[in-house]
Amino acid sequence: MAGERGFIRIDPDHPHSFVYDNGERYFPMGDTAYLLIEESEGTIKDFFDARRAQGFNFVRLRALGPSHWPLGGTPDNPRCLPIDQIVANMTKLDDVFTWAAERDMNIELILWGYDPDGGVMLWGDEGLENCWADAVAQFGRERPNLFMVTVANEFERYPSPSNYDYEPSDVDWAKRIAERIQQTDPEHLVGVHPSAWTQYYDEGFQYNGFTTRAPQVVWPLWEGSAVDLFIHQNNSGVHINHGGAYLTYDPITWEGVWYPVEYGAEGWEFEGAGLADSVREDWEHGKPVLNTEFGYQYEPGCEGTPLCRTQQAHSPDATRKKAWAIATAGGYFAAGFSSTWNTTDGVDNWRPEYLAILYRFFTERTEYWRMAPRFDLLDEQHEPYNVLLAAPGVEYVVYFPRGGTNHVELAAGTYELEWLNPRSGEFRSGGGITVAAGESDFTPPYEASQDWVLHLTRTDNIPTPTPTPAPGSTFSDVPPGHWAYNDIERLYRDGFVAGCQATPVRKYCPADPLTRAQAAVFVVRGVRGAGFTPPQPRQSAFADVPQTHWGVEWIEQLWQDGFTAGCATGPLRFCSEAPHTRAEATVFFVRMLRGKDYLPVEPSSLAYTDVALGTWYRKWVGAAYADGLTADCEDLPNRGDDRFRPEEPITRAEAACMMAKAKALP
Repeated sequence: MAGERGFIRIDPDHPHSFVYDNGERYFPMGDTAYLLIEESEGTIKDFFDARRAQGFNFVRLRALGPSHWPLGGTPDNPRCLPIDQIVANMTKLDDVFTWAAERDMNIELILWGYDPDGGVMLWGDEGLENCWADAVAQFGRERPNLFMVTVANEFERYPSPSNYDYEPSDVDWAKRIAERIQQTDPEHLVGVHPSAWTQYYDEGFQYNGFTTRAPQVVWPLWEGSAVDLFIHQNNSGVHINHGGAYLTYDPITWEGVWYPVEYGAEGWEFEGAGLADSVREDWEHGKPVLNTEFGYQYEPGCEGTPLCRTQQAHSPDATRKKAWAIATAGGYFAAGFSSTWNTTDGVDNWRPEYLAILYRFFTERTEYWRMAPRFDLLDEQHEPYNVLLAAPGVEYVVYFPRGGTNHVELAAGTYELEWLNPRSGEFRSGGGITVAAGESDFTPPYEASQDWVLHLTRTDNIPTPTPTPAPGSTFSDVPPGHWAYNDIERLYRDGFVAGCQATPVRKYCPADPLTRAQAAVFVVRGVRGAGFTPPQPRQSAFADVPQTHWGVEWIEQLWQDGFTAGCATGPLRFCSEAPHTRAEATVFFVRMLRGKDYLPVEPSSLAYTDVALGTWYRKWVGAAYADGLTADCEDLPNRGDDRFRPEEPITRAEAACMMAKAKALP
């Protein structure tokens, strides 16, 4: 079945969700069995059967194990083999994928696990790291039931086998591996699983000018990189984890609300303060969010095992509440059970019912992919712990972890109301209600102090549902936390940019390269004013820009104003869809600031080590630097060194930053 549907991809129309190639939707809900590859054929098949029957549709497992070592040498002294030979040696893993596909189950494949047999002795040798990454990419690239490749579980351990001391270089390494995987396998998603960065947020770790804080987020690490998803390990929300020989979570006051914690007979009992806030903030940065380790659910027999001795078990109630918080904040999750996370001896010793209820609700009764986290529609008193996913005026899903009477701001209209008891799976219809715009009160039908889910669907004059940008954002993919947010908002406010997409939701595409045609609009508007519209030319000066091209008038005006000589001659061509380099952009923006006839002088000094003497652009880069146009106008992953990257494409966010400086917009 998986092969017939094609690969799992991020939906380009709803980029926080997933679809198969044939358009069928995919709501990820996973289980964790790191060493599944070590089990017998019968046990593995039973494991897949049991999980799939409850709605679970992917399993997190390691590509290496004590008895599965396809590389040369030994786990303690590894060596590379020809890539084809390594792939040929992965026979057991090939079987696991086949058995999973036969049961409509997908795989999250983890390159590096723990201990030597998890591949950590490859670390620190770039040749060995590349060898293994290339082999896994080749192994997986034709497999439709490979959901995603995860570079490493708890990447902060790199390059030591077990030291969790975070360094920014850990991030750079993970990005390099992600890029390498996608060179061989561009079809599949790549993620990176964190640990210290999110769990010990109070340590003040830094990356590219961002310092960890509550709520924990990962977008500063992976934005603008080959990492396709924002992966969380967040077991407790913002409760401080003291670590050590056993976990200790402190109670906390979060956004004015008290959150108690207790370690009871079935593990930790708590709601996970701030967990939904973490998901929401990363969601606002434009990629799907998955929490693939949010606590291991206590199952009978846990007592005396390492998981329970170190107090890593969470009660079924806590697991349920955290799963609903993640899902109604716009995220997805993978669970873990104390009986099977690291062994499958107890395939049937698990209690998945709470999570199965959640899965059936979202996949059978909602259009979750059209909705966005909208905590701004909750009343201030209850917003810290209630969670709301909505397509305003169309559909609302609200999770009330503490029950009670709560306020929700609705668009005027008639709605069908239903309550879901997430503890039993029972639905209670509230019938049709007609509301005016503004806050409405809702109280669960019984056991009102327990957690409940409210579901509202519009039944009259249903507007076309569209994802909703973060409050205060013009563009859905440029939230207030984006590094170029202020510059892009200023340019839009003053009429210089309109974004890359107007419907169904306005987007700017900040990470996309700025094409030469798009640059023509930037420059002509920047020089002549935001209100200027060029006339339709009688004839295009460029052989490759026909009269039907969407930007023909802008390109012709750029030519008439003396800002371009095209990209080639014989015949004269413009190369409208080619990306502009960062060096070429300095010419435009310096002339926008100083006039089209300005010619720069040789700079007395230059801060960039990759702008060499004798290059055509040295003077222009020097002038842009001297005029303050390049400072902080670089995507976050590229900051922190003394390079300008003159030959690399300039992104739309970087161009907006330089243009806002050239126009001196307030």
